[in-house]
Amino acid sequence: MNSDHCKFFVERKKRFCRMTVKKGNEYCGEHMEKNVTEKTSKRIPCPLDDSHTCFESKLKQHLKVCNAKRLLDARPDCIVDGINGGDVDLQAPERIPLTLLDQNVVENVIKKVESAADCSINIVRIRADIADLCLNKIKEVKSSKYTVGIAKHLCGAATDLTLRCLTNSTEDTGVSGLIIAFCCHHRCEYISYVGKKYLQECGFTPEEFPILCSIASWATCGYVKNRQASVTEKELSDEKRRETRESIGRKVKSLLNWGRIKYLESMGFDSKLYYYTYPEISLENMCVVATRKIS
Repeated sequence: MNSDHCKFFVERKKRFCRMTVKKGNEYCGEHMEKNVTEKTSKRIPCPLDDSHTCFESKLKQHLKVCNAKRLLDARPDCIVDGINGGDVDLQAPERIPLTLLDQNVVENVIKKVESAADCSINIVRIRADIADLCLNKIKEVKSSKYTVGIAKHLCGAATDLTLRCLTNSTEDTGVSGLIIAFCCHHRCEYISYVGKKYLQECGFTPEEFPILCSIASWATCGYVKNRQASVTEKELSDEKRRETRESIGRKVKSLLNWGRIKYLESMGFDSKLYYYTYPEISLENMCVVATRKIS
């Protein structure tokens, strides 16, 4: 072993420490405290970084030059040590392998898990046409303080039937909110459509409603995901016409959705329309979120 290297044997690495030592010393600064015969001041963990130590008598000088201090000084204000670390004043319980624990202890924890997981959800399935469903006659709904309607991609008229089902029962069932993703506006029907008043205010006649529904299909039927960059003049003309039709189709869908918003507002709901995904994922990407205060 080289005489100018630390004489501390690192058991984990099965070799002597390779740090150099000052003249007259046998151990490096890190291992000085391991040598009971060394005549020097006590070494303590560095307050800035406990992965290394320093002389207690030279702590003030060490803190000025410690590499950890430079890192701390360079950090932005948004980095704060341990700010989200939890209850640091508490002592963490010891982790013991389950195989080493008394079986009664483990079984007691399992019983508590089973008890906590039993939330007693009462699931009732009603098989019925939504046009005929009365929520205020369903016992489980009537006993609930809050009722929220959730539906994904209700096709055409089914959206309006659902809106009527929820709003017709607001007083008796306490319907306080709903989230409905729209779909297939070309399948809407004038009789069930809830936004007729809004369309009339916009100047549309009942006879024009089927035309609106047909035009709504333009928003999705002509969509092409991967369109080629190089096209002929005729293809370019067809492309322009398709884009125009898609734009008009989307406007019709928004028009029909806004009529539904107006209906919900008339029923006491605060309603908003949202795009919940990108058109590349789904062209049917709009939903309504509506809430209503329950007195």
